[in-house]
Amino acid sequence: MSIYGKIIDGKFEEAPVNFKTENGIIINFNLNKKMMKKYGYKAFTEQEIQELNPVVEVPIQALKFSKLKVKNALSDLGLWVEVKNTMTEEEYEDFMIAQDLSFDNEAFVKFYNLLKLQVSNIDDVLRGCAI
Repeated sequence: MSIYGKIIDGKFEEAPVNFKTENGIIINFNLNKKMMKKYGYKAFTEQEIQELNPVVEVPIQALKFSKLKVKNALSDLGLWVEVKNTMTEEEYEDFMIAQDLSFDNEAFVKFYNLLKLQVSNIDDVLRGCAI
């Protein structure tokens, strides 16, 4: 299957649903191959698009995480009770009142380092909890 678009600043840009011209707006532009070609759009394969717009993985340290998603992910792994019991009362209180979890919080860094010892794919688990 091909997707119509243009290369703009070295990146693939998909054809818009509606396209504004000097004469007005072309509704459902992205469904009209003749019009897309007329305005310089062409067909690209998924592979071509991926080569033009490679997925850049954001470093885990730059993400923020949902507390509830983290708790549920650890529960699914059977680790929540154990991890919770390793927290001091103050750390658990901080966990409970935090809006989210991130690496700019010392308590979370300690929590993360503890999890790394118990969960080999903790970065993948946490990416699933990103907000």
